Amino acid sequence: MLPLPALTSLAMVPQSSVTMTNTTVHLAISPTFLSNIKAGVEGQLSPNINRYYPPLKAIMLGYDQLKLTTRTGALLYDSPTVHIDIQGRFFLFNPQIGGNLPGVVNKKSPGHLGCLVHDTFNVSLLAGDKERDVKVGQQVVIEVTKVMWGFKSLPVIQGKLVTMEQVGKVEVEDYDSGIDSTLSQEKREVKVKKSKKRKREVDEGEESEEKRIKEEPVEEELNNSKKKKKKKKRVESP
Repeated sequence: MLPLPALTSLAMVPQSSVTMTNTTVHLAISPTFLSNIKAGVEGQLSPNINRYYPPLKAIMLGYDQLKLTTRTGALLYDSPTVHIDIQGRFFLFNPQIGGNLPGVVNKKSPGHLGCLVHDTFNVSLLAGDKERDVKVGQQVVIEVTKVMWGFKSLPVIQGKLVTMEQVGKVEVEDYDSGIDSTLSQEKREVKVKKSKKRKREVDEGEESEEKRIKEEPVEEELNNSKKKKKKKKRVESP
């Protein structure tokens, strides 16, 4: 499900074919969810997100502010499920043949364009000479030519290109920092080399210091032993 702010924004755009409606939906939940009605309701609604949902007669994009209409449920005949009515705010997507939809080109091949509508639905477009200059990442306006329902009520939408607007280059220019990326890369490499050289110098300095500390006691012992020998010789001499 798209974030609720995104769904609310889409519902405010008439060309999006997304509407927001407050309605009631009848559900039949398992008795195992009587201690957690919320989990039971979401278990019924979540599998139908972005699919055609018959009770709403449209593609259900999301829902919000769900609540029970009554505090009791109903048992019907020999069915073990508990029947309840849920009231809430539902976001519906209902593309119509001949209507327009905004999309972004995400795939291009000879004779074919693939577009993504509302960051969710793939729309297939036939491409000819008019669509030759269209690039991946461009925003386009699509006219819906066919709507079918595929596996598990997933929508299959086909259309044709109405207008195209290149936005990729504009976004890059608006956010261009003016810094040459190759220059930045060279600077980073120089900094890395300098840091490695500095680390090597520090390591060599530490090794020489450690070697000097180890050698100093040895030299002191040799000097002390020489002094002792000299003293002994002086004592022995008449």
